[in-house]
Amino acid sequence: TGTVTFNDPNEVNPDLFITAQSRINDYEVNVLVQGNSKNPNIRLTSIPPLSDQDIISLLALGVTSSQLDQNVQSKDQQAQ
Repeated sequence: TGTVTFNDPNEVNPDLFITAQSRINDYEVNVLVQGNSKNPNIRLTSIPPLSDQDIISLLALGVTSSQLDQNVQSKDQQAQ
């Protein structure tokens, strides 16, 4: 959900308030985008807690960066 509010008719720099939620694997992920469009504040949270890097990896790839590293190491071991 979200709102975009244009406050200045002479500039395209609206105020943003956007929230998103998703359940990915065992994680509940929340994204909040707030502020003006030229300098938004983006807040990422999850339950159980993950780092921002892990949340981005989970959103983009469906796995956390540590899970991705484990998969790569496992494939390297299989190749040997």
